[in-house]
Amino acid sequence: MKTSKYLVGLIRKLVLSLLKITSCDITIKHHFTGYPFLLNSYHHKGYWFYGKNRERNTMLRFPEIIKPGMTVLEIGGHIGYLTTYYSYLAGKSGNVVVFEPGKNNLKYMYGNVKNSNAGNVIIEELAAGNQNSNMTFYLDPITGQNNTLVKNFEGFEKNREYSAEPDSEYTTDSVTVVRLDDYLKNKLAPDFIKIDIEGYEWECVDGLRVTIENKRPHLMIEIQANSEMIISFFKSLNYRIYNDMMSEIITLNDFENIGTPNIFFFP
Repeated sequence: MKTSKYLVGLIRKLVLSLLKITSCDITIKHHFTGYPFLLNSYHHKGYWFYGKNRERNTMLRFPEIIKPGMTVLEIGGHIGYLTTYYSYLAGKSGNVVVFEPGKNNLKYMYGNVKNSNAGNVIIEELAAGNQNSNMTFYLDPITGQNNTLVKNFEGFEKNREYSAEPDSEYTTDSVTVVRLDDYLKNKLAPDFIKIDIEGYEWECVDGLRVTIENKRPHLMIEIQANSEMIISFFKSLNYRIYNDMMSEIITLNDFENIGTPNIFFFP
């Protein structure tokens, strides 16, 4: 068994090393919108390798929630795969506001919004938290998916271990962080909010308290840290909580036993 795992790991490293050597920007067809989608063959391999099966259960939930004319707020947009899908679902009568401060992601984000003719998307090069400030932002040099405001984020360390770059380290940048309750004042209230910010999700929710309490949007949060605080907060507001298979989460133990961090919150 140990020999088998070793061989699988070795083959994986060799394949990833080859992908890294030959990496280049390519355009594929977005699996849900049909529009051209720009990515890097190595850094963003998950999109073309897994295709429509990447986070399939989560992807199936979005068209059940997002309807034409809705306003979507996306916190953590990566290279725009979900951004452009949300734009497609919300339609010309809806709109999408995406927060993405990562310089390693923005080239692709802007390109993909342009490729999809998404005239209903606003890109904010900002991060979100529970205060208005400038903070150190840690940039994941492997995929950009683990960009975070959390120093020594565990998710990056796991991703690095299984990559072709086990010795890679975060680089840093200074980014503007905004409290979303302040940002959303005098703006159209979001109907749906997606938060995927690698361990900083509670701080983002904490900065959204007024909006959540008063406007009661639907949400999807990838919970990487502070799960008890997040679930307790939404329970206190009588939100119904489900995993991406639509199994209800009643207790913290339910969350810990489901095996997926993508959690949906329904008012």
